[in-house]
Amino acid sequence: MAQVTGPVVIDAGVLIGLLDPADAHHTWSVQLLRSLGPGRMIVNAITLAEALVHPAIAGVAPVALTTITRLGPRIVSVSESDVLDLAQLRAASGLRMPDALVVHTAAREAAAVATTDQRLAREVSAVGLVAHQP
Repeated sequence: MAQVTGPVVIDAGVLIGLLDPADAHHTWSVQLLRSLGPGRMIVNAITLAEALVHPAIAGVAPVALTTITRLGPRIVSVSESDVLDLAQLRAASGLRMPDALVVHTAAREAAAVATTDQRLAREVSAVGLVAHQP
């Protein structure tokens, strides 16, 4: 795995890969998140909620949340000042709102993006940010 420097916004796919040993991206997700360590990971609260949907269905969301928060991510929120930028990004890119949220958060935080989604990685690169993917 290439050395990752600076802050990194984590997409839901990476968190899902972390939580599910059967996921195709599990090993990569674990290695990436361990290499980042506390303080460099940024997760939007909505992205975190998205990653916890399947654990919630399985009745293990609190355990999954603890697994993620023990890694030490900085959890950020969307504010009223983000709303117009998010809407414009989604309208211009055609990304789904969860993906637009990741791109917007990375731009706002001057961070790279870690994702398992090739389409999102292309959009991240198109706006001049760095995408890390398996």
